[in-house]
Amino acid sequence: MNAKFNAIRFGALFWNGTLDELIQSQTRALCDEIDGLSPDSVINADLEETAKDLADKYTLAPLKLHRDKTETIECGETTIAEGQRCLILLDPGVLRPSSAAATFYRVATPFDGDPRLFMRRPSEYEMQLPWGEIADNELHVLCKTTSRDPAFIQSGIRDHLDRVERWLQRANDDVTPFNARLTGLARERLQNRQEKLIENNAIVQRLGFPVRARSDAPRTYEVPVHRKKLPVIVASPTKTAAPDPHLDLAAYENILQTIASMGRVLELSPKAFAKMGEEALRFLLLVPLNIHYEGQATGETFNFQGKTDILIRVGGRNIFIAECLIWNGPTSFSPKIDQLLDYASWRDTKTSIVIFNRNKKLSSVLTRIPALVKAHPNFLREDTSYKNETGFRFVLHHRDDKERHLLLTVLVFDVPT
Repeated sequence: MNAKFNAIRFGALFWNGTLDELIQSQTRALCDEIDGLSPDSVINADLEETAKDLADKYTLAPLKLHRDKTETIECGETTIAEGQRCLILLDPGVLRPSSAAATFYRVATPFDGDPRLFMRRPSEYEMQLPWGEIADNELHVLCKTTSRDPAFIQSGIRDHLDRVERWLQRANDDVTPFNARLTGLARERLQNRQEKLIENNAIVQRLGFPVRARSDAPRTYEVPVHRKKLPVIVASPTKTAAPDPHLDLAAYENILQTIASMGRVLELSPKAFAKMGEEALRFLLLVPLNIHYEGQATGETFNFQGKTDILIRVGGRNIFIAECLIWNGPTSFSPKIDQLLDYASWRDTKTSIVIFNRNKKLSSVLTRIPALVKAHPNFLREDTSYKNETGFRFVLHHRDDKERHLLLTVLVFDVPT
C-alpha cells in the first residue's frame, strides 16, 4: 500500500487504536458478509470450503520483518536540535529548530503480513513508541545523527528494529488465536443460517399453498426440467421397444447433484438431523428440488403402482424417480430395488436410491452395495465410468421387459446420530 499510516502523528507506529478493536472489526465484517449472502448460496454452500474461503479473507496475517534484506535507500544533509541525542530515529516533522549539522539515513526493511498491525497497539506493549513509516511492503526508518561512526549508527538502527520486532511479536501473539478460530466461527454461523433457511423452506412446503415460481432462481444446479425444453434423446428401437424419449443424462446428473448438495448439508450438520426419521429426511431432499425445479418434485406421489419417495414429472411423464432409506443392512436395501422397479413405469429410465447411513461403518456399507445390486435378477451391468466416492451406478432391465433398461444411481450419505 502506498499511503503512509502516520499522516497525523508523524513517524509513530502502533498508536492508532488497539489491536483488539481491529480484531472485533474483522469479526463483525465476517459475520455481516455471511448474513448478507443470498439464501440460495447458503443452502447450496459447501460449509467447509466456504468457511475456509471466508476465514482466509478476514485473517490478519502475522507480520515478519526481513532484517537480512534491510537496505539504505536515502542519505543526505540535515540538522539536529540542540540537547537531543546524537542518534535520533524520528520523522523530521517533529524536530525543534535546528542548531547542529547532521546527516540522515533512511533504511528500508521488507516485511510480510498485514500492514494494519503496525498501527494497532497490542494487548501488551512498551511505553516508548517505535518510529517508522509504511510504504508498500516496506518499513522505513529514518536516522538523524551527528556521529560519523558507522558501527555506532548501525547499532542504533538495529536497536530500533529490535524494538519494532518486540511490538510485532506481541501483535502476532494476539492475532494468532483469532486466526485459528476464524474457520470455526464462519462454519458455525454458516451452518446456523443454513439450518434456519432449510427449516423455513420446510415450513413453507408444509403450509400446503402453491409456491410461486421464481424468475430469479439460481442456475447452480438447474436442469432443463421446466424452464427449458428437455433435450430429447431417441433410443434406437429394438424388436420389442419402439423409440421413446427420455431424460437427458446431463439433466439427470444435475438432479442428482442437487440431492447430493442437500446430502452434504446433512453430513456436515448431524446433530441438527439426528432425530429425523426416513420420511423427514426424504422431505428435506424435496426442499432444494422444489426451489430449483419450481415445485416439480413431489413426495409420496402415486406413480404407475405403489408410491415413490421422490418423483419429477415433465409433460405428464415421469423423468426421475427415487427411493430413500435408512441403512439397516441388506434386508433394508434389496427390497428397495424391487420397490423401485415396481414403481417404475415402462417409460421411466432414470432412477436412484438414496441411503442414509446411521451409526454403521460407512466403508462396510459401501463395499456391500455393488454385490447386493449385482445379485438382483434384473441386474445387467455396473457403470464403472461413474466416479463418486460414496455412489454407484448400475443398469437394470425393466421388470416386464428385458429390452427396456433403467439407469440406477445409488447415493450414500453418512448421517450419524
